[in-house]
Amino acid sequence: MVDRMHCCMDNGIMTFDHADIYGGYTTESDFGKTFVKSGIGRDKIQLISKCGIQYIVEARNYNSVKHYDFGS
Repeated sequence: MVDRMHCCMDNGIMTFDHADIYGGYTTESDFGKTFVKSGIGRDKIQLISKCGIQYIVEARNYNSVKHYDFGS
């Protein structure tokens, strides 16, 4: 993933789009770990994220209906 991130940067792709539901609620955490390893400065990238999406996945077995939750 570090190589992919550097490939993106080398090709002018500096915006990374996330939503907490990607990868069954794991992608943002995985990206964060990879970002630390990449050595890329935070000021060099733009992050887009979507939040509040409640999706039915095994990692969050308390969701029984897909919905948006914008509470705290």
